Amino acid sequence: MAKTVDISELKKFVIENMPRDSKLRELILCEKDTMTVEDFLSKSDLWFKLLKIEFSK
Repeated sequence: MAKTVDISELKKFVIENMPRDSKLRELILCEKDTMTVEDFLSKSDLWFKLLKIEFSK
């Protein structure tokens, strides 16, 4: 069975700390609370890229 990652704490952090108009915020909040490690790693790469774009403005 594939190992999973729970991102519910990440979602709480995003709700409390990211602007409501953030596309990254919307994207993370649309995810299921758990995902495979492989999915998490590939998505986190995209999330970091979006974070850099959003906060370098």
